[in-house]
Amino acid sequence: MPSFQISPDDKIVHSELEETILQASLKAGIPHAHACGGFAKCSTCRVVVETGSELLSKPGEAEKKLANKVKFPKNVRLACQTRIKGDGKLILKRPVIDDIDLELTNIMGKNSLELQKMGEPKKLAIMFVDIEGYTPFAEALPSYDIMHVLNKYFYLMGKVINKKRGNIIDYYGDGLLAIFGLYESTPEEAALLAVEAGIEMNKELLKLNPYLEKMYCKSFKIRIGINYGNVITGTIGIEGMQKFSVIGDPVNMASRIETTNKLFGTHFLISESVKALLPEKVKLGKTCETVLKGKKGNHRLYEVLIPETNA
Repeated sequence: MPSFQISPDDKIVHSELEETILQASLKAGIPHAHACGGFAKCSTCRVVVETGSELLSKPGEAEKKLANKVKFPKNVRLACQTRIKGDGKLILKRPVIDDIDLELTNIMGKNSLELQKMGEPKKLAIMFVDIEGYTPFAEALPSYDIMHVLNKYFYLMGKVINKKRGNIIDYYGDGLLAIFGLYESTPEEAALLAVEAGIEMNKELLKLNPYLEKMYCKSFKIRIGINYGNVITGTIGIEGMQKFSVIGDPVNMASRIETTNKLFGTHFLISESVKALLPEKVKLGKTCETVLKGKKGNHRLYEVLIPETNA
């Protein structure tokens, strides 16, 4: 069975046939960083080959592309792409740069299952939701009342999102970020579930507003923006304060779409990528063409009509 010595861990690791160096390292309990999940999308799993480079598989196209981009020296390989092809003296080194790097990789290594879920590419529908006119609403009420109202609001919105097989990823003040399509959904299903959730969330607001009017003589509306595209899902943060997150340009665009509602006086806008996936039964209103902050060119957005709340 092929094996290699790896530092700074001072371990001898045995490798199965066709197993990558990264897979063998993780199996041996070595906290080997791999931010993209082992898909040659990052360089964090790199190893320095100190002895025995002739025992390793040749770099594939994905590794060559990344090595060229990051400008690897010839003795640096991607552990997620490299396999051992013969027996002999093979000595590798994980380039742990400093004490922080060492501590971080050790913390991450405590949960190899979660590590393998890091950096997973997904196609998702991304929804941003914000309360219209929240600032004057909040300024008029005591802080404890605001907390009470927000908890009721997020509870109602969360029930709808869960019902539509979505996941709330983050809360930010009075806003929330949710995703659809994380688990076994086609693109069409993910887009439709997200839009249906947005429509039902507005219906739930009709149940909350009478309470707000009775208690505080106030009510509010929400603004929604939905986009669809390729993102990276994974866990970010330090130990004890980690959270699941989604990262990618489609997330930023969804946020921009939500705020664009202010410009057009709408409350529910979707991108062209979402519209293309929807069935004809979804009723759309006006089409808006605009420049989105931080994005090149004009972008066409579509208003989703909300029964009972839109004239």
